[in-house]
Amino acid sequence: MGSWLNPNMALSRRLLILLIALAPLLVGWADGVQHYRNPVLDRDFPDPTVVHVGDRYYAYATQSGTRNIQVSSSDDLVHWSRPHEALPDAAEWAQNNNIFWAPHMTERDGTFYLYYSASPDESEFGFAICLAVATSDDPLGPFTDVGLPLYCGDTTSDIDPDVFHDPTTDAWFIYWGSGGDIVGAPLGDDMISLDDDPTRLLRGWNSQVDRPYEHGIEGPWVAYHRGWYYLFYSGDRCCEYPPHYAPMVARSREPLHGFERQGPPHMVVLGENRRWAGPGHNSIVVDERGRWWFVYHAIDRTDPYLRGNIRRVMLIDRLRFRDGWPVVANGTPSIGPRRAPHA
Repeated sequence: MGSWLNPNMALSRRLLILLIALAPLLVGWADGVQHYRNPVLDRDFPDPTVVHVGDRYYAYATQSGTRNIQVSSSDDLVHWSRPHEALPDAAEWAQNNNIFWAPHMTERDGTFYLYYSASPDESEFGFAICLAVATSDDPLGPFTDVGLPLYCGDTTSDIDPDVFHDPTTDAWFIYWGSGGDIVGAPLGDDMISLDDDPTRLLRGWNSQVDRPYEHGIEGPWVAYHRGWYYLFYSGDRCCEYPPHYAPMVARSREPLHGFERQGPPHMVVLGENRRWAGPGHNSIVVDERGRWWFVYHAIDRTDPYLRGNIRRVMLIDRLRFRDGWPVVANGTPSIGPRRAPHA
């Protein structure tokens, strides 16, 4: 069917459609507001942890290419430096299997502690993955392993450590994925040992209840907000394409007991959409204005592979609380321009 519009009218219509699409950016330019688009780090950067130290942000990620642990920095959460090596020398006890996963960094009394997962050369269980810790006097590293695993459990799979400093008690805790469940324990005052045996907080593989995305859970992140401890975690299959993976959340009044999952209809914090597949393994960072940001990886459907492996890039979106539960964007990773953290 031919168009009833003459050429000039058709051109005007196209210009109108373009102006509507660009309206958010045009408004931003007019009032000086800056915007960003995901991904904020368009490189393979899985399992991102972002922390705020001084006037800069630092992001740490699972190994990629020749880098054991990746680190990048930014002054605005949007523009990130090219990732470089944070852990140039593998631990003496983990030289053979080339597994360096899901780092978390925290600072105490001027020392920076990098927690990660590694596979020991020798284990009473055969092949295993253990928790490890390295230290540095600079958040960019280089970090040096302390010389022994932090924890090797009998599940043979201890991964994704998250260290949490309780603002109400000044106590330190560590959380991780253990055999497909989420566990936690008090962290020793030396920051490189446990003060007690781990407590199982959420069941994944060991659950008697069949829940979507929970056939193996991992990637914990604990945050405190208005009397609640929020335990974010992810499952189920992160590292294939297409994935089946999403972040979820539970909450408790205590740091190591009583976590209850968010119920229907909000079974996941973020689901996939037409652009982004398998969002998850999040961290949370608070900007200089006190706004919370959900930092996570996802697979770009337009560019999902890297040298035969899955390519997971870093995204951010605003996190707010509604009725006592965290809400991120519209329930899926943002597409298009969004107001930048420091705007």
